Amino acid sequence: MTLQDAIESGQYSQQTDEALSEFLDWLVKSDIVARDVHLTTSLWTRRTARSS
Repeated sequence: MTLQDAIESGQYSQQTDEALSEFLDWLVKSDIVARDVHLTTSLWTRRTARSS
């Protein structure tokens, strides 16, 4: 599912927004060069549990 799909289907929540913000903060601080990052090219999935 793309982020656009999640938004259009009503599955984009405050929790999703916070996770995306955390990821984007990390991405900006990393040495990764990202191109073509759009709602239709960004994949989104929900994790049920986090392993340590």
